[in-house]
Amino acid sequence: MDSRYIPSPRLQYHILRHFTNPGEDYLKLFMKLSGYSRKEIKQQLKIPGSKFHRDFASDPMKLWAIIQDMISAGQCRAWYSLNKKIFSFEFDKDKQPAGIGTNGIVEFSALTDKERNNVKKEVREGYTIQTISGIESGLTWEMHMVIMLSEEPIIATIFPGTYTPSFPDSKTQSSEEYHDSEEFWKTHALIR
Repeated sequence: MDSRYIPSPRLQYHILRHFTNPGEDYLKLFMKLSGYSRKEIKQQLKIPGSKFHRDFASDPMKLWAIIQDMISAGQCRAWYSLNKKIFSFEFDKDKQPAGIGTNGIVEFSALTDKERNNVKKEVREGYTIQTISGIESGLTWEMHMVIMLSEEPIIATIFPGTYTPSFPDSKTQSSEEYHDSEEFWKTHALIR
């Protein structure tokens, strides 16, 4: 990948929600270069969702090195969805027996009746979604990187676990994309 895709401070801050403890060396350098405060970073780290295991990638820049190596080796699948290019990476369960992270999404069909009763609605990033507490996140051997295609393509996010469409937003999505998002989020919940 060319230099336009080097993770910006804004992207690194965004994907910190998929990490648990990036380490003091990374944090000090990131705060110095980005201007984000320790408090802001701690808030990102606390956001529930899919998380990378520390022994797989402890911080966004270590993750970036893994992604570059895998793309260079052709160890990914790329596909398009409207104005996005999605890179999907799968990891060998024999080489990563504990997975690369946790999957913070669960399909309702995988829940017991009792667990379904614990599903709650929550506003996240301005969208009402369904969440569930009290269940363990499953392990994952997949991750995804989403690039928004425009005159200046940018990486929008990188995360472990199930590929999820954006939250439904009829103002910014095409009718097809909105329908796909709405259908997905009707049958899935974020694990808190």
